[in-house]
Amino acid sequence: ANTSSEEGERVSFVVSSGPEQEASRYLGAISENFNMRNLIGPGQMEANVRVFIRLRQDSDEGSVYRTLMDPTIINGNDLLPVDFPRIVAILPDEYGEVEVVNADTGEVLQSYPVRFFKTE
Repeated sequence: ANTSSEEGERVSFVVSSGPEQEASRYLGAISENFNMRNLIGPGQMEANVRVFIRLRQDSDEGSVYRTLMDPTIINGNDLLPVDFPRIVAILPDEYGEVEVVNADTGEVLQSYPVRFFKTE
């Protein structure tokens, strides 16, 4: 401010959108167990399924997802812990779903509701 420069001299400036505001986050948690036996039935000991776990939240524009656990193979006799003590919401919303998904077909095998709470 209140300075001058020579013609052709390079001038730098910064454009600001205003003071930085502290963003609120929405946090949730879940502690469940997914039991493959309920889906497979007889012959469960030999059955293997590759699954992953994701968070899904819905908005007016559609569903958005975040992977919580990468694909892993589970046996039909396994108990898969769906245990996430700190889930950060994708959207600033109070509700979402944690889904156990068949990684090969995209089929949602089990869905658990999760509630998020606003934090400062």
